[in-house]
Amino acid sequence: MTIHVFALLHGHAAVQQKLLTPTIDMIFSVPMTFVAVCFWWFRREVSFRTLADRIAYYVVAVYFTFSVPLHVQTMVTRNTSYIDAFPGWYSWFILPIMVTLFVFLLRIRFVERAAAAAKRS
Repeated sequence: MTIHVFALLHGHAAVQQKLLTPTIDMIFSVPMTFVAVCFWWFRREVSFRTLADRIAYYVVAVYFTFSVPLHVQTMVTRNTSYIDAFPGWYSWFILPIMVTLFVFLLRIRFVERAAAAAKRS
């Protein structure tokens, strides 16, 4: 979310020059990959209250999963030119979605360990 707020305040071009440098993007790809793996690994241990919660969970999981290759590619290319593929208005579009998903993530509850183990069998 910080990247998108920065883009709104300073402009799309400033993101590449000052914030999302290749080094930062390579570092950023590590926790992004970890989070994506965790979403899929622990999905059976999440207690979904509603169908909307289940859908939101998988939307976030897919979002992180598809974001990982974008950031990991910087390790190979050593540049962040992929950012140019996103229009300047993209941050206006994605920020409300990210805030909504963040609030959803704060509400996630996990099932009891015994229940989760029984669910896997």
